[in-house]
Amino acid sequence: MKKNNQQEMIIDVDSTHTDTYGYQENANFNAHYQTNGYHPLIAFDGMTGMLLATKLRPGNVYTSNGIVDFINPILSHYRNHSCDMNILVRGDSGFSSGELYQSCDDQKCKFLIKLKANTKLQNMAEHNVQYGNVPIVESSKIQYFELKYQPDTWAKPYRVVLKAVRPAGELFFSYEFLVTNLYSIDITDVFKMYHNRGIVENSIKEIKDGFFMNKTDSHSFRVNTVRTILSSLAFNIVQSMKCLALPATESCKQINTLRLQLFRIPAKIIRHSRSKIIQLSRFNVYDRLFWRVLERIEMI
Repeated sequence: MKKNNQQEMIIDVDSTHTDTYGYQENANFNAHYQTNGYHPLIAFDGMTGMLLATKLRPGNVYTSNGIVDFINPILSHYRNHSCDMNILVRGDSGFSSGELYQSCDDQKCKFLIKLKANTKLQNMAEHNVQYGNVPIVESSKIQYFELKYQPDTWAKPYRVVLKAVRPAGELFFSYEFLVTNLYSIDITDVFKMYHNRGIVENSIKEIKDGFFMNKTDSHSFRVNTVRTILSSLAFNIVQSMKCLALPATESCKQINTLRLQLFRIPAKIIRHSRSKIIQLSRFNVYDRLFWRVLERIEMI
């Protein structure tokens, strides 16, 4: 789906949960979601919304379990692209892993991952924030700082950026930490880049509600894996249609709306001589949109 002149790429990694019922192979209790099921890994193209990869996993594995083996084939594939790809990997705090950082370095890719606050980071943040003479003010206050941080599980220190926020009328700051190997970008821009990944949650909801990725109701883990892959392919086909064939005003519509307007159209088959003709309903209220989209598809 990438054009030859497109050099920027963002890979958003995330995990989600699919419920299971009764006995299903590799279904386990997940403490975070407080229910039984699977815990699949997902990677999206943050610029086009295309689903790059998905992997069904047992329900009791930690978020970052197997992330390096999952992400490396994706990075290697786009590293061999016809143009020089500038790749950024984004993820939430569940993917805070020294192995992932090292893998991105080895692949000459950038990463931007949220960090969970711990005692050491909290103490470092407290030594940087400035409270001023009047600690309680009517308006909120935001401060940005940069830290050099390396826990025992990291091979080397990385840039950690800190956002300290004190809401109006509050006494203490709350903190948000990001770790990255983006060294030349301003701290405020780094936080903007990370918060843009919020669209991933909408994509996950769409692939589950619209394409039934969470309907893994077979006893066999292999069968459920195949169903997950089929849901992923269906999502990408529709996402491709949104990007390439739908008018800009229609490209944000969800799959249930597109099914109503473009896919579920009354028609009848007329047999004449040796040919068969599909005759669409004359009373289809979305007829103009249907033919417009079909014309765009034929031009691709």
